[in-house]
Amino acid sequence: MTDAAVRLFNAGKLAESLARCEVLLGIKLPTDFVAVFRRARADAVRARLRPMPGAHALLGALNLPVAVASNGPLEQTQLSLQVTDLQRYFGRSVFSAYELDRWKPDPDLFLHAAAAMGVHPSRCAVVEDSLSGVHAGIAAGMTVFSLFPEVPQHAAQVHRIASLHEIGQYLANAG
Repeated sequence: MTDAAVRLFNAGKLAESLARCEVLLGIKLPTDFVAVFRRARADAVRARLRPMPGAHALLGALNLPVAVASNGPLEQTQLSLQVTDLQRYFGRSVFSAYELDRWKPDPDLFLHAAAAMGVHPSRCAVVEDSLSGVHAGIAAGMTVFSLFPEVPQHAAQVHRIASLHEIGQYLANAG
């Protein structure tokens, strides 16, 4: 994705991204566009999605509660976890912004997940691949591990990482 596309479409509500597309393209998308898009996405996930390198090793080594807090629909997130065989680490601790009607960068999704897990936000860490997620983690008062290349420099609780392996190293040095 180009930098401009990332800024315009990375994270947030699908409806907002589609509205931007309609304005940029000067057209109205077909009424069944979202349904067709979601079916095509699910097919692509089943065919090509693989876990991030280090995901199974990291999650298997953690002796901490873990959750997924995604801006995506719950069904989409659960499919991704199933296809990558990561669902076994999360159980029922999978949360969607659609459940709250609040999307990142709003911190409510992270705060909801922390409350459901019974963990104070200051004792939580999030791994994020979007700038809106990084901002949500900061606003929630959580430690943020950012896979997104642009990290707010003023946020002391943000750690820029290139891979999940670095989280294991961080935790080993912190403990």
